[in-house]
Amino acid sequence: MGGRNTCQGKQCKEEPYGTCKCKSILLCASCFEVHKHDFPHLVHNFILLKEPSPNDNEEQPITWKSLILLKRIYQSPEGSTEVHEAMVKNRPGKFAVKIMFCRGDKELKKKQREFELQMELVHPSICECKAAFLDETHTSGYKYVIVMEFSENGDIEEEIEKRKLRRAPWSENELKMHMKQLIDAFAYMQDNNLTHGDIKPKNLLLTSDGKIKIGDFGESKQSMQALVTRTYQVTGTVIYFSPVLFSAYLDIIIGKNPTGDVRHNPIKSDVFSLGLSFLHMATLTKPSDLNNWEKGEDLLQQKIEKTIMKIPYSESVKNFLNLMLKVNESKRYDFKQLKDYMNPPIVERTVSEYNSRIARQMSVRILDFKGISISQTQGKAYIYDGNSKLVTLTNNKIQSSARAFLMRDSAFVTGGLKGSTSVYKINLITGSATKLNDMNEGRSWHSIVVYDETVIVLGGRGENKETIASTEYFSFNIEDMNSGQWIQGESLNCSRENATAISLGKMILIIGGSSKHGNKMEMLDSIEKYENGKWTVLETKLAKPTSGIGAISLDENRILLVGGSREKGLVTNEAFLLDINSSEATQPFPEANLLEPDYFASHCTFKILTKMYFMGSLIGCHKFDEKNAQGEVTRYK
Repeated sequence: MGGRNTCQGKQCKEEPYGTCKCKSILLCASCFEVHKHDFPHLVHNFILLKEPSPNDNEEQPITWKSLILLKRIYQSPEGSTEVHEAMVKNRPGKFAVKIMFCRGDKELKKKQREFELQMELVHPSICECKAAFLDETHTSGYKYVIVMEFSENGDIEEEIEKRKLRRAPWSENELKMHMKQLIDAFAYMQDNNLTHGDIKPKNLLLTSDGKIKIGDFGESKQSMQALVTRTYQVTGTVIYFSPVLFSAYLDIIIGKNPTGDVRHNPIKSDVFSLGLSFLHMATLTKPSDLNNWEKGEDLLQQKIEKTIMKIPYSESVKNFLNLMLKVNESKRYDFKQLKDYMNPPIVERTVSEYNSRIARQMSVRILDFKGISISQTQGKAYIYDGNSKLVTLTNNKIQSSARAFLMRDSAFVTGGLKGSTSVYKINLITGSATKLNDMNEGRSWHSIVVYDETVIVLGGRGENKETIASTEYFSFNIEDMNSGQWIQGESLNCSRENATAISLGKMILIIGGSSKHGNKMEMLDSIEKYENGKWTVLETKLAKPTSGIGAISLDENRILLVGGSREKGLVTNEAFLLDINSSEATQPFPEANLLEPDYFASHCTFKILTKMYFMGSLIGCHKFDEKNAQGEVTRYK
């Protein structure tokens, strides 16, 4: 104990900050924390002796002498590594102190590199390193010490066991939150060319506010090469190994791999380990024999999928785990792709990559899903991404003259010449089609718009081959698209097929199209506006009657209209500017006439910065660069 003018904590001579009333003893801030720990049955009240000065907040370097080890919370089987719950003198709170006994320079350099790597990482879901140093008083080899954030609530392995005893699994929202936070952190590490090498629930630490942080970077690697497949040492924990690591581990045991080297992609191996950790959280049971592919890749994949199928969570969670736990490394997402998959906009689906042609016929890459165009060929559509990639989507549920939109990892296809009331969800990763609730009225060549989390279908050609004016809408639940019903909406003033629908602020416009009068089809130049629950016809008309127009909003009032079909089957590339606040006719916009003529029958349009994209149904996806007044086309194959 110190004297009356110093802290009375154990072997402490620091200046006291206050008095604890339980025993009226003077203590510094750190010793007060130790004192509370030593006498938990007493009520403690710390009364400051004086107001803190600005200099009191200046943190002194952490040294071995400034550490107060409270208790050992982990020791490796061979005794080379210990983790202690600790205090640091004159610093509030607790810390985790990792002590590593190194036998030589090579081992010491590896441990020092672990600290350097972790110090470079600044992310809310990664444990922060506070200090690292050699204990110079240690004489046998090296004693290397790393001081880190302390997790008051232990690790996820402990939490799983507690929840298992209480029969209290994580809710779906909680599990998704943890997935999202950790994927974001590991994607951040991937951006910094860093792998972890030993992902498991024991190395995922639970904070006092219920969040998870990544800890223990003892097997980390950093280099650009860490992002690619090459030869590495086998590291990690056996039960959470990826299949290729587990196979190499078995070879090491039987003497077939004396060097312990294995060729794999460490990022993809980390993904599999994290996937098994999430599965452990979802089932509250350790993953058993889910990485041993001695009996074949297909059998192991089936076993994994059956295990995932049984978890009590939604299809979105199951699909996500399936992406992480692909046995074949080349088909497995990396962390950046998983992050993109988890964070899509509502309408414009963003996916970094998927590795199977949608009809499972060939391997493709799709980046940043932007639009889908229905081909005039039965069973075929085209998907476009922000990197000018076009991929053919083939599925017999896609009817000619249907309409479609993209949402997350799926295409939703409505109506068509056959099965005109049908609605299908086609998963772009698996190629599987799910039938959703039918529309009330059969329709083809209709218009479709996604507006305020609602899908609206408008007009089209009815089952009796007459043009129709009816509309209906579906307010979707993204997790369960089949949970609602199609509801009849306000009818248009004019029946029309192959018109163009576009949302603009709080209104919807439907532009042009064709209408049947008797036995004759007539092109339309009229424009209708939906606002406040009612359709009204605008005074402004198209410059010429046109159907199948491509339309993109430039701002709250102006729309660029491109191409379409005219009387007698003429296909045009003329462009017009529509100002909905003007009663004048649409104005020519010759700059966009650089685009090739096409039949924009699927009305799929989108904008990326200054570039506008119009997906036709005959030629391809037409791009107009507004800034440079340049046009080009990516052709369908």
